[in-house]
Amino acid sequence: MNNINKIAALACIALMGGMSACTDGNDWDADGSYAGTFRPTSLSCEQTGKGETTVMFTFGSVPGATSYQIEAATDTITADEVNPDNIVAEVTKSPATVDGFKMETTYWTRIRAISPSGNSKWIAAKKFTTEAINVINSDLTETTMTSVTVRWTGGTALTKATVEKQEELVREIEPTEEQKAAGEMKITELQPATIYTIKLWNGENRVGMVSVITQSGGPTGDYNITFDPASTMGEQLADVAAKAAEDGNDEYTVTVIIPAGVEAMIADKPAEESTDEASALTLPAGMSVTFYGERGNAMDVVTIYKSLNLDGRHSVVKFQNLTVTGAGYLLNQSNVCAVDSLIIEDCKVSGFTGNTFIRTQGGKYEATNAIGCLKLANSTFDNCGKGYGFIHVDGTIINNIDIDGCTFSNICTTGKCFFMQSKYVQDIESMRIKNSTFYNYCGSGQYFIDFKDKSAGPATFELSNCIFGKTADETANKNVRGTCDNAGYTSNCKLLSDCFKVIKGADKLEDKPSADIFTDPDNGDFTLKTGCGIEKCGDPRWY
Repeated sequence: MNNINKIAALACIALMGGMSACTDGNDWDADGSYAGTFRPTSLSCEQTGKGETTVMFTFGSVPGATSYQIEAATDTITADEVNPDNIVAEVTKSPATVDGFKMETTYWTRIRAISPSGNSKWIAAKKFTTEAINVINSDLTETTMTSVTVRWTGGTALTKATVEKQEELVREIEPTEEQKAAGEMKITELQPATIYTIKLWNGENRVGMVSVITQSGGPTGDYNITFDPASTMGEQLADVAAKAAEDGNDEYTVTVIIPAGVEAMIADKPAEESTDEASALTLPAGMSVTFYGERGNAMDVVTIYKSLNLDGRHSVVKFQNLTVTGAGYLLNQSNVCAVDSLIIEDCKVSGFTGNTFIRTQGGKYEATNAIGCLKLANSTFDNCGKGYGFIHVDGTIINNIDIDGCTFSNICTTGKCFFMQSKYVQDIESMRIKNSTFYNYCGSGQYFIDFKDKSAGPATFELSNCIFGKTADETANKNVRGTCDNAGYTSNCKLLSDCFKVIKGADKLEDKPSADIFTDPDNGDFTLKTGCGIEKCGDPRWY
């Protein structure tokens, strides 16, 4: 048995000795170009900062390597040799930065080691996407019906701006040096109610982007103009009237767009060196007109230095999406007029402290001397009225008064009534006051509503869902004079404890002064306080 083991052992030694003797090579071919050079064991890449064109590469070093070759392409890489059209760099150590990358682009990157004995194999390609910087401040971007104002970090390097609609390029703009320094550009001649994408570029790199929707188009009339501050409103309307006469139109509609950021003078202001009084604006007979703020949200301003006159026949006169300010009257109608509707909608009205908001004179009521409807909707009125009622009727009758969703503060505090018919005892068709908030109104011991005699009033009267806060004085014996002084016409109205008017049918809230109900009434914030006990009453903007 031992002899058998010895023979087997000698056979193995002989076999092993035969194998070590084959020193001339292998039985298969080998690629000597990779001999002795290992490829890097890892690779990671990271953009050095959002919006930057450089990328930092971190990789595992290889013993004996003298440098490393990095290649980046916008498509998969399969060839062994580098493509000179790609990003190619040779670096000596990790980490290393490579420049030349585009923003918002997906790249495939790879790396290999280089040594005197040859190049290593490539490490498997890694995929990553660069991010773009956005210098645009979207919160400061403003839109109108036909323009977009874009604001960005001033001093940013820019070469162009592009405007796209539904991913289609519609305009390319080269910013001026002033625009680049200020970081602001207004892009005009756009379409209303349209989605646009504005992009800022520095060479091929996008550095800013914002998508916006231009505002919905305003009302259109037979004639449409944009107010030009280089001339007066009266001159511009006279030009329209002349054109309408040429066209043979006796009655026609006009829309006056008040551009963003422009203050429009409805009545002409005298020159500073002049001693002349401000002049009223009389609308040409037959013209119906809408004054419309382009930006909406009552951001554009109309100033009435004296008053508006509506002599003759007019279907509609309307103010919409505007801040309306003045000194004397908004309307001081001295002559006979026939107006179907006078409308204030989506506006902020203030400053008519020289006289009052609306006063009509023009002789005794007759069918041809009337304003069919005064409509005040979704608007605020502050600091109006002195010496007259807020709506003061001396002659030309207002047949229907429709008030909905409004706030009235500091109204006729040293004047007279909210509504006053002072010269004639005259019935009207209707008066509706709904969803509105009142604060600091009706001073000097005056009525809230006064038809001059308790026998006169509206055929239809509605007073609903209103909050009556602090009155300007504590007079409690002059409230509503007229046929409308009836609890049956009033529903869901609240009289706060510092309201000294008595409105039949309204709920009197004892020990609930305005300061306990409104957030900051003296500074125009009538938001209902949480837990105040009133919900969904008054002007809806405050709840």
